[in-house]
Amino acid sequence: MKKNIQQKHNHRETSKIKETILPLNHRRLSFLGPLFIGIIGFVLIFWATGNYGVGLSGDSVGYISCARNLLENHSFTQHDGSYLLAWPPLYPVIIAFFKLCGMNDFLAARLINAVSFGLIIFVSGLCILRYSGSLIFSVICSVLTLLSKPLVLVCCWAWSEPLFIVLITVFLFLVPEAIKNPTFKLILLLAVVTSAACMTRYVGIVLLPVGAVVLFLGIKHFRRKLIFTFLWGVVSVLPFGIWLLRNRILSGTAMGPRVPSSITLLENIKTAGNIIGSWFILQNPKEFTAGGLVFALFSIFVSAILAVYIYKTIKSKEADWLIITVLLFLALYMTAIIYSATSTSMDFIDDRLLSPLYPAIVILMGILVINLFGPGSNFSIIKNRSSRRIIRYGLIAGFCIGISIWVYNTGFYYTMEITKQLSQNGFGFSSSSWKDSDTIAWLKSNKLNGKIYTNETNGIYILTDINAYMLPVKSDYFKNISQSRRKDMEKQLLEFKSALKTGESVYLVWFARHFRKYLYDPQELQQFCNMKIIKELDDGIIIALYPKELSDSSFQ
Repeated sequence: MKKNIQQKHNHRETSKIKETILPLNHRRLSFLGPLFIGIIGFVLIFWATGNYGVGLSGDSVGYISCARNLLENHSFTQHDGSYLLAWPPLYPVIIAFFKLCGMNDFLAARLINAVSFGLIIFVSGLCILRYSGSLIFSVICSVLTLLSKPLVLVCCWAWSEPLFIVLITVFLFLVPEAIKNPTFKLILLLAVVTSAACMTRYVGIVLLPVGAVVLFLGIKHFRRKLIFTFLWGVVSVLPFGIWLLRNRILSGTAMGPRVPSSITLLENIKTAGNIIGSWFILQNPKEFTAGGLVFALFSIFVSAILAVYIYKTIKSKEADWLIITVLLFLALYMTAIIYSATSTSMDFIDDRLLSPLYPAIVILMGILVINLFGPGSNFSIIKNRSSRRIIRYGLIAGFCIGISIWVYNTGFYYTMEITKQLSQNGFGFSSSSWKDSDTIAWLKSNKLNGKIYTNETNGIYILTDINAYMLPVKSDYFKNISQSRRKDMEKQLLEFKSALKTGESVYLVWFARHFRKYLYDPQELQQFCNMKIIKELDDGIIIALYPKELSDSSFQ
């Protein structure tokens, strides 16, 4: 009994010590530390995207074209006329808002990314600052986030991840406060953040079980926890539910049509482990071979710590809700990504898909280090006070040396390499190879009156503002697809054949460097039509297509 009382007393004393590490007047200004690091992050991304802009991928073009159509046609559609189904709408809506204010969409994406990176750094540092009261730990956390390979990488592209990760870190920051001092205003703010995350990326749905569990278990008094958890849930789910219903009405699916994955569960687990391992070891993920081991250790580590903190919560009736929220998020997000990559054909698991884990991992590491080495961690097993002090300072020194080596050899290296490459060459469709493309230059100076088919609709649209059609897909290329999906592919081919017979001019713009094996190539298309080369270029070819029954000489 006395032992339990003493443990509770030590816990309270530890909390008091953590809250008083800095004098009150200094603690009020401590936020300036992570804020300064956040401003450096903002400047870094804004500078890196200065020459070529943010990187543009196929997803980027989809977001930007949807933002344009939202303003011009008041519809959530993409440049090819298809409905926006594969992603939620918040990111395109924000780009559209900036365009409405007079900013072009490329600058809007660049500004969103730079601000997002700065906020991710700042809020991550604030989480540690509020938890420990230590400016030093807060700044270390902010620096680790600043020099993060996955975060720097995603912030260099016009993707929704930077905004999504901001919302994740704000969610992690707000949850402990919402549990400690629940008010309608704070619960509504948390609900808005949760809903915004779901409306930015579908995987944001993992915040719903995380929030429901910690709010219901954490808020005291049964009536209050019912009211606040219900209010949070309704506000969080309502906009997302309306969007999913809209998708169901338009396409018969909640999140758009999906093709089954050909990648096994074990392969995805190894890939995820390779990616996470490469964040902390200077090595290419493709060369990192211990992915399975890393994933196993990561899973055991998260599960074990979660079990320990749940046990401590049950035993002491006092919970550390920040670390429990972080651990639940890590477990559910990783599970959702692995499941999605195994069940549906999506992008390969890479830095982009796993990047939202990084701030949570840094916050978790910061909390554990504080609990191990910070004030109040008295190493009670060791009786001699001098020995305890020597061991503590020795461990702190080793930790600082390890962090310094990582910052210099890995964090700083990756950050400089990524930003340097972006600044000098650009990424994706905003790269020098695309902007200097002979085929793109020819399309800009020569108007093709008719229907254009291509193997790269996104590049043509974003660089020339021409709406082209994707070449038909070979339905026999995919083996494990639904019958309805196969019929859609066959319908594409029939529409292509019909276009040849309408009397309208039909053209093929083929980019030699962007070959897609699942599309019919020029040689395979000859079984359906005749061809006449209009222009051969270094990186592509322009071809006129006409029905088989017409001879080359009769084609106009």
